[in-house]
Amino acid sequence: MVSMIGFGAQPQAAPAAPVVWMINTKALGLLGAEPDGAALIAQFFNTPDTYVMAPRDQLSLVPPRAVAVINFPSFSGLRAAFNAGRVDARYGAVLYDCEAWDATPVVEQRDPIHYYGLAAELVHRHGLKLIAAPATTLRKVLLQPTGPDTYPPFMKTGIVGPIAKSADIFEIQSQGLLPQPDKYVDLVRNAASEARAANPNIVFLAGLSTNPSGRAVTAGDLAEAVARTRSIVAGYWLNIPENSVFCKACGEAHPAIAAAFLRQFQKPDTP
Repeated sequence: MVSMIGFGAQPQAAPAAPVVWMINTKALGLLGAEPDGAALIAQFFNTPDTYVMAPRDQLSLVPPRAVAVINFPSFSGLRAAFNAGRVDARYGAVLYDCEAWDATPVVEQRDPIHYYGLAAELVHRHGLKLIAAPATTLRKVLLQPTGPDTYPPFMKTGIVGPIAKSADIFEIQSQGLLPQPDKYVDLVRNAASEARAANPNIVFLAGLSTNPSGRAVTAGDLAEAVARTRSIVAGYWLNIPENSVFCKACGEAHPAIAAAFLRQFQKPDTP
């Protein structure tokens, strides 16, 4: 069985911490259809350090050692699900994905710190972990434009630290900057620093995508992003998006890119 101790790890006295992954069942299905997809899933995502987003009717698709995650784009939906007893006992974590889109109520977009705090209280009361993933598009709601469709950088919102303070895992949705590697690294570094200053115990993740908002990237681009940020983060949210109501510009899915990316970090079998 292959094992992975850490992307880009150099020989050292102690092994690097395992990479924490986040992925959804749709992406796992696409990856599993690749020629060696089953082996890649077994190595990288069948681990207790993997968080797999799955609707209730797909919980059987979550690898047995992974943590099942239920995903909500709104606090109102999250609260309603708990109140109605619709959160299956097999879930170990809740993702609250607050974005500047139709799926998140405007009142939540305008005060994400408050609503992430409420989400943390509710989720922790039920013994689950909260994964916070506020989208960088929230800058368009929280900041004044500097020109036509131009806004200050996301970090100017000041929401990362206060949100991280109440969360267990924080994921910065940095994948949109993959075509601009230096900006990608700067965002990840700055967000990680602010999150850890507020919550030293936070598990901090960065975003990766095979086609962020439909823009072309390669397996090499993903590998470069990892090489430049692995010492900063605990792991990554690997997205294999396709055209949907949540990403109208994504186009077709590109699981082959994800597979090629992961192959670069496979470890040989050891006796």
